[in-house]
Amino acid sequence: MLQIQGLPHACRRLTIKHIRTKPYTPQTTARPNSFIQTMLREWALQPNSWVFRQLLLPKWQHRYNWHLLPASIDKHQSADSA
Repeated sequence: MLQIQGLPHACRRLTIKHIRTKPYTPQTTARPNSFIQTMLREWALQPNSWVFRQLLLPKWQHRYNWHLLPASIDKHQSADSA
């Protein structure tokens, strides 16, 4: 853990309460990152024209939002049904 020399003394002198924050957890951004990676892989990087991809976007979004289960949900359901 990172400690700054003199920090406790400075906080007492200035009557400041030193509060520790929770460490960064990458789980909070897992869903958006999954969406971005899926979109790049399945839609954005396809060798089609930009106009063609624009026409396909609404269909792709529907498929992503309604027919693709996140891996964690799929694993959870598989465990329950076993």
